[in-house]
Amino acid sequence: MRRDGAILVWMDRERFLQGRAMEDLLEVAERLKVPVRREHVDLSEERTWRGGVCLIEGSPVIFVNTRLSDEEQIAVLAESLSGFLSDDVYLLPRTRLLIERYGAASSRKPAGNV
Repeated sequence: MRRDGAILVWMDRERFLQGRAMEDLLEVAERLKVPVRREHVDLSEERTWRGGVCLIEGSPVIFVNTRLSDEEQIAVLAESLSGFLSDDVYLLPRTRLLIERYGAASSRKPAGNV
């Protein structure tokens, strides 16, 4: 029984950390004045649109597909925000690490990935 309780505590902790990460990233986007739109988009089972930065009437907007897992949504948002940051923008260390990690990962992806 103790083991089940430990697993539930671990799952709650993971859910909390993911929620905190998303809140931190949304706060950064707000400070940078980059709107974030979380949209439910379902193209097909073979292909899922992740989201990213789009220009709407010349202004950047970050789209995140809510059909993705929480972790994937965090990755899309962090990756998208990486293009807007400079050393002048203060970030909590945990948030900077997230953005740098996903930003670096996206720079290694071949062109054309959605």
